[in-house]
This record gives sequence, structure tokens and C-alpha cells, in this order.
Amino acid sequence: MSRPSPEELLELSEEAAAAVVEEVARGGGVGDLPWLAGCARDGRQRVQEALVDGWRWHEPRGYAEAVLAGAPLVDGAITVVDPAQIPHLEALRHLSGVSVVIGAGAQPLAVLADVPHLTWVTLKVDGEVSLAPLAAHPRLEAVELEGADGYADLDRLGELPGLAYLHLGLAPGRTWKSLDFLAHCPNVESLRLSGLDDATDRSALGGLEHLVDLGFFEHPIGGFEGWPTSESAASLYFALSGELDLDGIADFAPNTGRVGLYNTRVADLEPLLDLEWLAELAIYDETDPLDLTPLTGASLRLTLFRSAGHVGVDGLGPGVELRYLDD
Repeated sequence: MSRPSPEELLELSEEAAAAVVEEVARGGGVGDLPWLAGCARDGRQRVQEALVDGWRWHEPRGYAEAVLAGAPLVDGAITVVDPAQIPHLEALRHLSGVSVVIGAGAQPLAVLADVPHLTWVTLKVDGEVSLAPLAAHPRLEAVELEGADGYADLDRLGELPGLAYLHLGLAPGRTWKSLDFLAHCPNVESLRLSGLDDATDRSALGGLEHLVDLGFFEHPIGGFEGWPTSESAASLYFALSGELDLDGIADFAPNTGRVGLYNTRVADLEPLLDLEWLAELAIYDETDPLDLTPLTGASLRLTLFRSAGHVGVDGLGPGVELRYLDD
């Protein structure tokens, strides 16, 4: 079957056109660049996404200059997945927003130095990491870093006025002494942290007036005794080693409506009933069954794996709406 011309591609549905572009782009052939460049004039979202995705299969400079230079992209935005693509972003004439999402191997923050219009960064890091380079990108809305032994110059986060999503993960065995740096991030709406332990000063959590989603990872955090109150937190997520003690959770986040447990052991779910607005509990654990009998008579949506064999499922009342992830 012959390949449609870029003009004929416009007559196909968006889905069909994107599939053709994806197939050709994945071939990685230099001879396909003129055809792909012609397709770049097709402004439909899925076609533009297929063209951008195809970048990783080609020599970065040649593809950027031949194919993406005049592409409208999706509202001028692009996601970079390879450090080798970064030096060639300057060729993209309609670029207005860049997300750098690199999952392979630790990267220094210096890799971001030449990124224009940076709005999102997701990187693996290692060693002691200074956050000072982030201050050169005042449009940043999301910062997601994982794997540092520690973070320095945390006050520079205060130079990112639009920062709404912050995920700072520490290397195994590393912990936070204090979360005071959060005072520099007053507009954060979604926060993910690993490395809290019983000695971590958590008082700054109470000062985030716009915080909606909050997640804790890795280290056991003990219970919630002595924690500040977060009136704004609506969703809590836990993916912890060790056991989570839910006592006092309603004092910490009294307005929470959703709780997610990811492979996190909990001895007693009863403290969840103190959450007046709890509407959804999700248990993402296939191997470690929990005792659900404290939820008998509750009114909420419960998401879980049937295969986990949780105790008390059959006795849950009509107010519990069950949703199984493995059906």
C-alpha cells in the first residue's frame, strides 16, 4: 500500500493520520524527513504528538531542523525525553513551552541551562544537588527530582512563583531534618516527598495554604502525632516501607476526601473513619491483605485488587462501592 502524501493525510481521520505518521517516523530513515516535514503542517493534536515522538528515532539536529522547525506543535509545547535533543530546541520557531522528562540515568541540573520556555522538569539525580540552576527558569510550574543524597539552595525555589507541583525524592537511607524550605513554595498545590522519619520537623506543612495533593514515599513516617494541621489537603497518598499508623490522620488533614495506599502496610484502618469528607480509598497492593472490617457501614468508594484477598470484603455494607483493579 502506497504512503499517502501530506496533502492526502489531511483527508484521513486524526487517529488514522497520526498512525501513519508514527509508523513512518519510527522507521528513522533520513529519506523520510521531507515527507514528515510536509506532515508538520497538519496542526491536529495527535499528528503533532506523533511527529514530536518521532524525534527520538532520528538524528536530533537533522530532525529538528527539517521536520519540527516550522511545526505548530501542540499549543507550542513539546516534551523532551533525551538530553541530546536540548541543544536543538532553538530551531523550533513556534516553541512556547518545554517539558524535560528524562527517565534514563542520573542527570546534572546543568542539562537544563539552555532550555528555553521551561515549564516542567522530571529528572533522576544523584549526589548533593544544588537547586540554584532552577532559578534561571522562572516559568517552571513543576519540579520532580528523585535520588539525591541531599538538596542545597532550597531557598531558590522561591524564585519560581508559578511552582505548583514539587516532588523531591531522596536516595535510600537519606532523610530530611526539616521541611522549612517549604516556606519558599507558598503556591505549591501538589507535594511529593520521600525521606521523612520520626525526627523530621514537619511544621512547615501547615503553612501551605494551597496544598491539595500530598504524598509520602519510602521511609516509614510513624503516626501523625505532633503534625501540623493542613486544612487544604484533599488527597493523601502513601507508598511507604514499614507500617503506617493512621492514628491522628484526621487532625493532620481533616478535609481529606481521598486516601491512596500503595504497597503500604496498615494495621488498623479505623482512624480513616474520623475523616468526615472521606469519599474514596484506593489500596494498590496485590500481595499484602489488609483487614477491611473497620470499614463496615462506611460510605465511600473502595478501589482494590480482588487477588489481594483482603479480609472483610464480603461484610462491607451497601454504602461501600467496590471497584476491582484486576477484573
